[in-house]
Amino acid sequence: MKLFTRWLTALCVVTASFAQSTPKVPADDATPSAAALNQIQALANAREKSRTAYFSAARDAIEGVVQHPGASGNYVIECIRKVRFAEDAAEFAKWKKKNADLSSSQPFERAANLHLRYLALTLKRATLDSAGPVQPEVWDYLKRLAQSLDLESDDPEQRGTPGKRDKQRARLNRHSDLYKKKRDEISLGWPSDTS
Repeated sequence: MKLFTRWLTALCVVTASFAQSTPKVPADDATPSAAALNQIQALANAREKSRTAYFSAARDAIEGVVQHPGASGNYVIECIRKVRFAEDAAEFAKWKKKNADLSSSQPFERAANLHLRYLALTLKRATLDSAGPVQPEVWDYLKRLAQSLDLESDDPEQRGTPGKRDKQRARLNRHSDLYKKKRDEISLGWPSDTS
């Protein structure tokens, strides 16, 4: 017991001396000056302007590619080269030779076009305060997506089973019905009669 009380006393003395030797931290009650707040706001505005300009430039580049038939697939292949094979041109040449049929594949072109349209929509939405202005383009994209159900891989492993494809088609058809209903609501300005 005496050992425990001596140990506890020593611990208290060490803790008290440590607490007295630590410097006091000044209170962080100081409010920033108006000049500092203005500078912070200016920096935030400049950052937001730069971000919006970057997204807009990327969107414009993608939208330019999407408008030209046959360009989407080549653009995606070029992006793959820059991202996956930036340092190794020989490896990219091997990959491109192995996947030579991609550049002439109509399903790949259509899939790349849909993918780039989606990217352009997300970049456009990122530069806006609300989703309202993008809604008609989103509905148009969903319509294009529903029309592209016939895009399937040549690889049976990636295609899925017929039952799975039928479920996907049914889900997209429900979305297509929702598209028609929402399109009518938007154009008329009031909900359509569901009866």
